[in-house]
Amino acid sequence: MRIERFFISFFEKTTCTEYYIEHKEDKKHEIYGDGTGKNGDCSEDCIAFYAYYRSKDNLNMWYCNYPKDRKDTIWTCNK
Repeated sequence: MRIERFFISFFEKTTCTEYYIEHKEDKKHEIYGDGTGKNGDCSEDCIAFYAYYRSKDNLNMWYCNYPKDRKDTIWTCNK
């Protein structure tokens, strides 16, 4: 399976987000809450969110397209 898109979020360390630091076994996406009320919704502690997609021309190049289509890049190395 080849990944075509990935997302990264940066969170302030708060009581809510600290739970996920201490409980690494919980799914990372649940930091936003899972709708059951069991997990806290820490979305207010999010400082930044970025979305990257893989270039169709160069599979080792990733481009940022959110929050703006900035064309920031990440280069992945083949080993």
